[in-house]
Amino acid sequence: MLDEATPTPIAQIQELRVEFQTQDGPVLGVENVSFDINAGETVCVVGESGSGKSVSSLSLMRLVEFGGGKIAGGRLLFERQNDPAVDLARTDQDVMRDIRGNEIGMIFQEPGIAVEPLLQPFAVIQSIDTYDQRPVLQGCANLPVHVLRRVADGGVGEFLRMAMGGTLVRGAKPIMWSPVERTALAEAEVEYHDRKVPVIWVKFGVPSREDGAKLVIWTTTPWTIPANQAVSFSTDISYGLFEVETVMSEEELGFPPYAAAGDKLILADKLAQDVLDAAKVSAFKRVEDVDPASLGSLVHPLAKLDPFFQHDVPLLAGDHVTDDAGTGFVHTAPAHGEDDFNAWVSSGRRASDIRDIVSPDGAYQHRDLPQALQGLDIIRTSGKKRGEQGKANPEVIKLLAESGNLLARGITTIRDAHSWRSKAPVIRRATPQWFISMDKPGPNGKSLRENALKAIEDTEFFPA
Repeated sequence: MLDEATPTPIAQIQELRVEFQTQDGPVLGVENVSFDINAGETVCVVGESGSGKSVSSLSLMRLVEFGGGKIAGGRLLFERQNDPAVDLARTDQDVMRDIRGNEIGMIFQEPGIAVEPLLQPFAVIQSIDTYDQRPVLQGCANLPVHVLRRVADGGVGEFLRMAMGGTLVRGAKPIMWSPVERTALAEAEVEYHDRKVPVIWVKFGVPSREDGAKLVIWTTTPWTIPANQAVSFSTDISYGLFEVETVMSEEELGFPPYAAAGDKLILADKLAQDVLDAAKVSAFKRVEDVDPASLGSLVHPLAKLDPFFQHDVPLLAGDHVTDDAGTGFVHTAPAHGEDDFNAWVSSGRRASDIRDIVSPDGAYQHRDLPQALQGLDIIRTSGKKRGEQGKANPEVIKLLAESGNLLARGITTIRDAHSWRSKAPVIRRATPQWFISMDKPGPNGKSLRENALKAIEDTEFFPA
């Protein structure tokens, strides 16, 4: 006989196995996952990125199959409220539609948005007491409201004051991202290996100059050019205007050169020779000094291709710019590099203005991108060539050449991050995140930074 004190499971996950079909055959999502959920009990599923937490939860909701997954084994026993127990792994979807939202629900990382997507989280919590009257909750369980009310009444008062004071903003920040696993990776989850990559020298127009001079950048990630929003320079580097006099002929090279006699290029003095050698320039002269801070905004190299690229490209001073390699200028795509991001926000620009044009699959995806780029992958995520260069780099280089703004191209070897699981390269990709301004004045007229520094000053430390 069952003891009255023995908890009764309302859900039993027994040896759950989920597979995802790929071109190389089935890939395991989770295997042999088992646990019980008792009435009134909170069960926490903890694991590293990609360990299967979300897959297990989506399986319990029978939503995993809508993302390409398949429950290949195990049982998901569920005690229904007013009906016989069922095995969710084999229950008809019509029955699941009745269960989902009525007897089983999911609260995501931002519970307020799960309850009402049109409201920001702090607005949800602020108006929590009126939620029971909102049509969106009709027929839903009260648990999300109960949880949010407890959160609002708990230790998040200061957080809410920041939100209502306007210092909490939603933006994006670049992180290491694995397109193969479709997940973010921490530094401890990557390995560094050498790999060959394309390198290109690209010309940006300078409308403030009447001589047609172009400013030159250098990058080993051509796929980030469509995401370019600025160019960075250093106040510690000397720059000059260089005029091309002669270029090696097509007969000598075996291919037509991109540079031409009469081209005027703005480069770091120390790197000019290396850049012009790469462009197969046989003779050139230095014309004058150039101060990048006086140039104003630049023109995106693909501006003639599509209105998407017809935006100002500001010049930003950045501590990360050196004259050790490249051109002395750094192409800046704040969605795809930590230094780029820091230069962007340090200049007073908003994280919310960062352009996010790459999907979780590592492919171009933005409603305003030109059709020629839509859907192109940065690296291959499946098949025998998984981890190799995708279609994005070659297409961007082709478009730059057609635009007349490709100065030179080549191949180089870099040491770059790779996923420890798939061994495929990772990319840097902006993901939505929340930011708290350190310098915007709060209710007392002082910024969070000022309040924090004052609190530190007023604190007595032992030992001193």
